[in-house]
Amino acid sequence: MPRQLDDSDVLGSIRKYRKDVQTCLEKQASADPSVQGRMIIKMVIQRNGQPSRVTVQPDRFAASVVGKCMQRSVARWRFPRFSGPSMPVDFPVLVRGQ
Repeated sequence: MPRQLDDSDVLGSIRKYRKDVQTCLEKQASADPSVQGRMIIKMVIQRNGQPSRVTVQPDRFAASVVGKCMQRSVARWRFPRFSGPSMPVDFPVLVRGQ
């Protein structure tokens, strides 16, 4: 078991869930296509691979359809287990009105 996850571990796991991201983006485009910009998903990955403290920034996205959807989805994602301390991770999502 690795002590920490490296970038490729984290990115590989995020890529596995790209359908979740796309679903959330499509829901936002249907609800309000004027919501656009760069959204940051912040989380802490626990040693057991579970994300915790999932938040969405900036604040204008936190209450949006896409922000709420991403927060719920990311909380269900799973990453590889590791033996070291919990890892904070931020990743960007580009929201484009369609």
